[in-house]
Amino acid sequence: MAVLVPHRFEDLLRRMYAEHATRGAIYDLEAREMWHGASPGMDLSVVDHGARASTGVGPAAGPHAQLAQNILLSWLGGSRVIELKTVQILDQLEIPRPCIDVQNVGFNVEWSQELLLEESLHEYVHGWYMVHAAADLLGMQQDARQTLLDVSVGYSLDGIRSDAVRRWLDRLRHARPLLEAAKAGLPKELRARVDHLEPAEEIYDCVTLSTFHGCPADEIERIVTHLFEVHDVHVIVKMNPTLLGYETVDGILRGRLGYDDLEAVKHAFDEDLRFEQAVAMMGRLEQVAAKKGRALGAKFTNTLVVKNHKSFFPGDQKQMYLSGQPLHVLAVQAAAKFAEATGGRYQLSFSAGIDRHNFPDAIACGLVPVTTCTDLLRPGGYARLPKYLKELEERMKLAGAASVDAFVHAIAGARGEAWATPREAALANLVAYSKTVLADPRYASEKNRKIPRRIGSHLALFDCINCDKCVQVCPNDANFSVDVGAGSFTAPRLVVRGGEVEVVPGEPYVVKKERQFANYADFCNDCGNCDVFCPEEGGPYKIKPRFFAGKDTFEKDRHDGFYVERTPDERLVMVGRVDGVQHELALDDRRGRATFSDGVITCELGLADHAILGKTLGAPVDAESEGHALLLWRYHAMRLLLEGTLAGHNPVSARWSQNRSRVGLDR
Repeated sequence: MAVLVPHRFEDLLRRMYAEHATRGAIYDLEAREMWHGASPGMDLSVVDHGARASTGVGPAAGPHAQLAQNILLSWLGGSRVIELKTVQILDQLEIPRPCIDVQNVGFNVEWSQELLLEESLHEYVHGWYMVHAAADLLGMQQDARQTLLDVSVGYSLDGIRSDAVRRWLDRLRHARPLLEAAKAGLPKELRARVDHLEPAEEIYDCVTLSTFHGCPADEIERIVTHLFEVHDVHVIVKMNPTLLGYETVDGILRGRLGYDDLEAVKHAFDEDLRFEQAVAMMGRLEQVAAKKGRALGAKFTNTLVVKNHKSFFPGDQKQMYLSGQPLHVLAVQAAAKFAEATGGRYQLSFSAGIDRHNFPDAIACGLVPVTTCTDLLRPGGYARLPKYLKELEERMKLAGAASVDAFVHAIAGARGEAWATPREAALANLVAYSKTVLADPRYASEKNRKIPRRIGSHLALFDCINCDKCVQVCPNDANFSVDVGAGSFTAPRLVVRGGEVEVVPGEPYVVKKERQFANYADFCNDCGNCDVFCPEEGGPYKIKPRFFAGKDTFEKDRHDGFYVERTPDERLVMVGRVDGVQHELALDDRRGRATFSDGVITCELGLADHAILGKTLGAPVDAESEGHALLLWRYHAMRLLLEGTLAGHNPVSARWSQNRSRVGLDR
């Protein structure tokens, strides 16, 4: 199984500063794709349990809020309430691969953090620090910087009150020691750039509770009480769409919306929290919250468990989790029903099929925050987020509103209604929207059957159609572009014959395009999303060059791939496994030579013309060595990748950028 390996904090910062200085981008997000603040005279801010955030949008607790760069990219897109990926006591799970399928609507079989608790702790601290560093770097106005982190925890009482999770929550809540340690571990030049920053040491004060389907009502209530009494936080209870009941869900999903191929798992409804239980439970917990001076809210909704009728996920996965367009309709119905039953007195957050078109509708319903996931997994990725806020501004201007509260009132007023408070107007808007969305054809099956187009060709190590989709749709920024020297290169074979190494002519190695694509395996969890949207067959994360942070993760992986390491004499070398054979490439700019070896044959070549200058056998000749061949097309492939990768801004070069002159990049 793919294992995520976080970057060092210094590498994260170094890349951010270097990439921005060179091309104005940060982690492949161009300056034009970032949110730089609201338009003059417009206030998009919201209040979340007493704290103000510059916008009401953010990533849901999923793949866009796990690694530090996820948090940063979400923030750069305009997210100001970031729901961190759910953590739990079981932090060494075997997640099926692939695990995400958003060909049209969304499905997944991935539901918890893929890092160890300690790793998640440091990633969230590093992400928080980087948000402040980016705001400083971009010269962001103060009213656009107001950011809140929301911790998501699960999934059982025993796990949440375990010593490990309790300590984890306390350390992140009071994070000064972690923040100071992160800064102290930086090299002097980077420490100087962040020394003046003062990220708040209380990183969060709100927890969203996520529970398993089938978690008993009394256990949910005891977990929330524990969070109030032991951790003294605001608590949001994430509700499931099963609150609506099986008949209602099936009637909407298959009846009104026409998703005949989707079948909800009935036993999940039998085991889940029921609507009446939820309303009564929240009433009791409201009193506990009041005694602690804390707020209680609800989130609509979790995903819906449906039967796996597709072939995308591993065959042993009998069920999967539904998201996207149909879930939006179900979640709105559940939220409206709950809000009506409780008089709209709870703050509701929302996550289900949010995109640029319905984000303003959700804001008008008083939902805070409004989080998104499935839409960000589509082409454009994080760059889709600023469009949400642009759409909101346009809708606000049409309504004659300059603030979110005024927008809520204006939408209600457009129906001829007048309400005394934004909360009353929001409830009325939510009820009205729940009726509108049921009849909206954009959520129906007929509008959501189209799948990404394939063009019939198959990916290879080099050269593809250069659509860039694999970079955009990866939440971890694991896929990246590499500019190489395209051309045709002489590529003979060196063959062992009779105890000597002979040069045998071969076909030229041709690289057609300057721009290539690669994958950073330590950031890649093999989710499969880049394969969903790639027009060519094979999957970029499997076929394109895979780089590892170092020898350890390289040797644990069975696939072909590469890593860069430093030699005792301070040169950088590249180790690579190509077609299952391990090679080593060292470029010596001072001598103008390259050394290429597979452990049996070692070849020295000139860097200027790639002429063979020497060839030796690295081991005693035996019968097994006879006929062994070192293929020099692999030399060219590795040379182009090494030079191109270290010359750009990507996860590989972040670590070795100070050593570029030692691999021939300053010629």
